[in-house]
Amino acid sequence: MPRKQQSHRPNGEGSIYARSDGRFEVKIASTSMEKLSRKSYYVKTQAEASRLLRSLLLRQEQGKELITSTPTMATFLDQWLNSCTDTIKPSTWHTYAQYIRLYLVPTIGSLQVKDVRPAHLIGIYEAMRATGKSATTTHHLHAVLHKAFKSAVRWGLVDVNPADLVDAPRVVHHELEVLSPADIRRFLEVARGDRLEALYVLALTAGLRRGELLALKWQDVDLAAGSLSVNRTLLRVPRGGLQMGSPKTSSSKRTIILTRLAIAALQERRRTYEAECDLAANFWHDNDLIFCNSIGNPIEPGNLLRRSFWPLLQQANIAHIRFHDLRHSAATMLMEQGISPKVVSEILGHSSISITLDLYSHVSKEMQQAAAASIDSLLGSREAEAQG
Repeated sequence: MPRKQQSHRPNGEGSIYARSDGRFEVKIASTSMEKLSRKSYYVKTQAEASRLLRSLLLRQEQGKELITSTPTMATFLDQWLNSCTDTIKPSTWHTYAQYIRLYLVPTIGSLQVKDVRPAHLIGIYEAMRATGKSATTTHHLHAVLHKAFKSAVRWGLVDVNPADLVDAPRVVHHELEVLSPADIRRFLEVARGDRLEALYVLALTAGLRRGELLALKWQDVDLAAGSLSVNRTLLRVPRGGLQMGSPKTSSSKRTIILTRLAIAALQERRRTYEAECDLAANFWHDNDLIFCNSIGNPIEPGNLLRRSFWPLLQQANIAHIRFHDLRHSAATMLMEQGISPKVVSEILGHSSISITLDLYSHVSKEMQQAAAASIDSLLGSREAEAQG
């Protein structure tokens, strides 16, 4: 006999039961048109049951329809997103929501979950390809669908995950876009004197990610010691705007030794920061952010690109690249200077050296060739002996 784990009163509340088959049943009661109805959902763990119950109760409070045995994809995906709030990073949640809004609700949102077939998914992927969407975007959408339908199976809405029956779109890995040393010098020359000059210097000498740069605080920097600590990242939180969060991985929390160029740029930024603080006076928000807007608040990442980065690229006569390519340029430059991949991996905050070697295999191959040539030079070669 199932054992009751958690109980609530009816009419908008719910219960969680542990079943004899090891699953957990989430029961929720609601009054519709003066008639009491109860719905049940089945999940694998008590933690998942608790998250689902909170999500269902929130949906009721918002006056939204509960998931029935035959929900539409739009209803199901909305409920699924709510159930994911506590289990994935806010930035990931925001990406999922964007994919659902742009690619799923307009195409299969009106279909009932049980009626979605592999052909529907294939049709979405083909339409995306036809309209010029990248293989990476399509691949990520497939991953979102697979995860959502996995929950639909657990909740008893469908028996089979249709995404399991479709091959994931193949991601084509392109060569990294990196700036040459000459490009880097030209870009930094154009950025000289810009209020965000130090941001670009750090991106190109220390390989910091955009979110890490925009979350840097003065408390993270020790200019006397010439070091900087990465402790957080700026991200967009669902329904919460821009907020500070944990870096991408545990390895992303790191301390970096600064170049003299970076120290000088940060010293200059400190002077302009203090002047901006005085100018804004009572309007200033003291967030201790190194790179902030004119009143001390976080910089909107999109504005950084539109109002600063892209115009600087144009002034430097450099082809359009992503901001993240500054990080790739920094890593490539370090590797080409013979810096150990292990050290480069630590500077970049990669979770393992294999990621660094995979990303910058073109450089590591050249380093191996140089190493082989050095060994030949040190020990001699059979060719040299023959010629001697």
